Amino acid sequence: MVAADRVGRRPLMLYGAVGMAVSQLIVAAVGVAVSQANQAGQKVLVAFCCIYIAHFASTWGTLAWVITSEIYPYELRGKGMSLSTATQWLFNFAIGYATPYLVDDAPGSAGLKTNVFWIWGGCCCIAFVFAYFFIPETKELSLEQCDLLYRNSTVLKSAAYRRQILEHDIHDDEIMHYSANKGPRTQHIEEDPKQALQPETIA
Repeated sequence: MVAADRVGRRPLMLYGAVGMAVSQLIVAAVGVAVSQANQAGQKVLVAFCCIYIAHFASTWGTLAWVITSEIYPYELRGKGMSLSTATQWLFNFAIGYATPYLVDDAPGSAGLKTNVFWIWGGCCCIAFVFAYFFIPETKELSLEQCDLLYRNSTVLKSAAYRRQILEHDIHDDEIMHYSANKGPRTQHIEEDPKQALQPETIA
């Protein structure tokens, strides 16, 4: 969480996806290339599984909850988080239930063994693409400012818009409309012409 506040959500998610993808693909490649009797190869498999876990636990495993708490508008945040949590555990159950059948070579199973890591590595590559195109940077923004960012900016331009929000301390776009070219719109108060034409009194 400290890294998320210092480095940012988006860079960590991109880095985590790359680290997980590389680890999974190496496990798949080594598992196909070496036999089970090769002790060095088996140690490599274990090592990169641990490296994958480290990348997941430090990025996607924790930041996913932070990001899902920021993407929903205030009036839908409770329902949105409930749906996100339910979806998370549903897919956890599905993956945990299906993996033994994918890995095992018993009759009726897929018998993929370490080839299943090609699938997991491919999913991590998709996760990188998803993070690049769909996850904006929300570091140091309040929940209200996150709403502004999601409503008024695109993901690829979110870093610049985020800096503008922080620079001008914008919190509500219904009160203070912001334009990248014009800056915050100030309120214009017209002076009463009769009062403007009144001569000054001389003391």
